[in-house]
Amino acid sequence: MSGINDLNVMDCECVVNWKYKEKIFSMPFSKIDQVMVDESRDLIFVLDKKKELPQRLSVISGSGEVLSTFPPPDGGMFYYMTINKKKEVLVVCIFSEKIDGWSDWHFSFNQKDNLLVRDSPAY
Repeated sequence: MSGINDLNVMDCECVVNWKYKEKIFSMPFSKIDQVMVDESRDLIFVLDKKKELPQRLSVISGSGEVLSTFPPPDGGMFYYMTINKKKEVLVVCIFSEKIDGWSDWHFSFNQKDNLLVRDSPAY
């Protein structure tokens, strides 16, 4: 179970608020598209800078540290986020050209190496 509680996205102000270990945190973003909690690792994922689709992925620790920000992968665009069976957040990216026969891919955050990694096709 996640230590992150009371996640609240304030669209008008483009602010994400949450509670972690009894402390309240708040962080501003630009044109928020989607926010999800990775319960298995106490991380918050934010897709923002939305034009047609979001242009940035931010990964934040429960204690408010920005672990990493990512632009969309080469040739791709961020689409949406989902959760796998391990309760980890996956980011679905769409590509104009197929990669290994697929246009849509799940990407996972490798916390150890601080990388966004292509994981599996998204159906």
